[in-house]
Amino acid sequence: MRRRYLCQICLGLIMIIVLLRTADEARFFPELRPAVSQQNLKEKEEIRVSGTVRKKSEKDGRLTLELQDITCNGTLVCDERILAYLEEESLPYIPVMGERLLVSGKINFYHQPRNPGNFNQKFYYQKQNIHAFIGDARLDSDSPGKRQRNNSMLYRLKEWLWMVRKKAALVMESYLGEARGGMLSAMLLGEKGLLDSDISEAMSKSGIGHLYAVSGLHVSFFGFGVYRILRKTGLPIGICAAGASLFLLLYVELTGNGVSAVRAYVMFVIRMGAEVSGRVYDGLTALAAAAVFLLIKQPLLLWDAGFLLSFAAVGGIYGVLPILKSCFEGRAEGNLLPGFLTVAAVNLVLIPLMLRFYFELAVYSLIWNVIVVMLAPVVLTAGIGGMILGTASGCLPLAGGVAKLFFFVADKILWFYERGSKLMLLIPGSRFVAGCPSMWQVALYYTALFTGLAVAAARKRKKRNGGTMLRLAVCSIILIGFGILFLPHGKRGRTEVVMLDVGQGDCFFVRGPEGGTYLIDGGSSTVNKAGQYRIEPFLKSQGVGVLDYVFVSHGDADHLNGILELLTRQEVGIEIRNVVLPNEEVWNTALTELTETAMRKGTKIYVMEQGQSLKEKGLTLTCLWPETEYTGEAGNQASMVLSLTYGAFDMLFTGDLEKEGEEAFVRWAMERQREGALQASYEVLKAGHHGSKNGTAQAMLEFTAPRDVFISAGQGNSYGHPHREVLERLAKWGCTLYNTKEQGAVSLSTDGKSYRVKLPMQRRRIIVY
Repeated sequence: MRRRYLCQICLGLIMIIVLLRTADEARFFPELRPAVSQQNLKEKEEIRVSGTVRKKSEKDGRLTLELQDITCNGTLVCDERILAYLEEESLPYIPVMGERLLVSGKINFYHQPRNPGNFNQKFYYQKQNIHAFIGDARLDSDSPGKRQRNNSMLYRLKEWLWMVRKKAALVMESYLGEARGGMLSAMLLGEKGLLDSDISEAMSKSGIGHLYAVSGLHVSFFGFGVYRILRKTGLPIGICAAGASLFLLLYVELTGNGVSAVRAYVMFVIRMGAEVSGRVYDGLTALAAAAVFLLIKQPLLLWDAGFLLSFAAVGGIYGVLPILKSCFEGRAEGNLLPGFLTVAAVNLVLIPLMLRFYFELAVYSLIWNVIVVMLAPVVLTAGIGGMILGTASGCLPLAGGVAKLFFFVADKILWFYERGSKLMLLIPGSRFVAGCPSMWQVALYYTALFTGLAVAAARKRKKRNGGTMLRLAVCSIILIGFGILFLPHGKRGRTEVVMLDVGQGDCFFVRGPEGGTYLIDGGSSTVNKAGQYRIEPFLKSQGVGVLDYVFVSHGDADHLNGILELLTRQEVGIEIRNVVLPNEEVWNTALTELTETAMRKGTKIYVMEQGQSLKEKGLTLTCLWPETEYTGEAGNQASMVLSLTYGAFDMLFTGDLEKEGEEAFVRWAMERQREGALQASYEVLKAGHHGSKNGTAQAMLEFTAPRDVFISAGQGNSYGHPHREVLERLAKWGCTLYNTKEQGAVSLSTDGKSYRVKLPMQRRRIIVY
């Protein structure tokens, strides 16, 4: 009883501490406090930074330094930190931990996401107190003989651990090769920079990405392993507990002090305290104490995915698993059921959080995790044994041969993990993209889950098991929670249009009144891998696992390179059923390549000619341009122009149409308008060619008579889009302008009578009738 009260008190302290500390950090996530450096410096400004090396890492020939105690252009920048990326080839030496450096280059700040569902760089780095980075930094330090160093014990220990980590990674790579060595380095050392991206993604999508997070699995293996070895030597229990705790502390520091590792370490120390004092260890109390410890240091962790997933998983083991076992009392011994119940308990708690952060679930992860976790101790044992013996092979004659044996075992299990994960993704229905649930859905799910568990626990306390009926009742309540959690996105009877911010490029997402999904263009000339990092996460956050139709207006890279990425990533990303292209006469090499890629990936290709339409219960997408007998040049002037109609709402998508092409289109359209074959106006116009000087001319405005104009242009683009003359024309016309350059993604929703425009970044909604 006292342990339960202690746990409740600790949880209460967590909330008080978070409320007090977040008053300094932010009013409420994601309105994070601005960086002090950002208030005094401009983006891309050339600066000179003096700072002390706190952390460092290497990847692909680049050295990343985390600098603290920053002095920028001679001014102290509070307690903020900066990342500096340096090319190792240009360095006269590798800086050591605690060394004071002078670095110069252009400063870049981290920003909040420009689209719903995109990765929040600002939050990710701010919780580490990092607010800026220097991409192509130059080291302006003195010669190695005059270097300023902090020779404290802490920095010397950090440098030694970094060297150990680097040496261990090299040993594993030399025995296992780059791919398997990177996998083992990530599992044992938390060295994810060496991990092959394809392997990492396959394992993550199949539900076993947690193997790379140094957490309770590693702590149980290494911490308790050292403790049991020390106990067998006959040493006093206090010395054994202290020795194991010290060893584990060094291991946590070696692996980078991740949230999961620190949480597991705090719980291990409390467990050792219970062993020494002869007290009963209470897992929930230790979990609450670990949360208090971490949140005192950084309250923003309360919204961090790693923090929430780590604590929720352990909470499922200590809070949910005992109740599940009670429902299957008498059946949970001597078979695989205990393993399934453990994985089920963890997943029941994690599912809402997984959807909030990653938008999809690995359907077969329950089975796959049982197998993977059973083999994990073997691969950890083989890996650590091979690493130690491989390092000692220069001193001990037989060590190298034994190390090969250990690494052979590790290699086969890692091969099984890799191949098994990729095979899982090939099974139909292996991934379920559910989208990002609302907070009220998450709250109702947890209410249903804990209600069902409370019913089971109450019957257990009253010595009434109830057998099958009890299990059915609990399952029914939990299934109600699942039903709430997996409500479909989008509203029936409404059409949604979202203009995504893909930098300098175009991408529009449309969801029809019956749930049909469409993408109009998708590419960027300024954002690297826009398909993978901007378009795909947005679609998944909206619950879109399949795109019914993808329209490509023309063959410029800033309209289709993201679509090419989506096509090649369909096994782990978004399935594309059909790609729709303009007349084959206006294709260029890029469109031909896109066609070949789509056909190779099993996606159908259609050509949409002028006048052809695609319909979905009131929603009509009609191709208006280019003409069937178009004889002009390909490219911007031959962009596919699409008209979207839903009830009384009309929107015109013009691709990169400008000048000659726009004039030809307007002449044709005005003639058709006079014949009564084309509507007289559009509520929304998508400006041609990102708002370039030669586009969206007065004649186009007179033809479309728009109330609102959407412009897709990148921040800081070198073309000056949208052009000043276009902005002046739009201002004189009196329409409202929505621009990704200034506002990020723009969302529109209509029922066919009125429409609403929402600015997700500004949380503003405008209703137009």
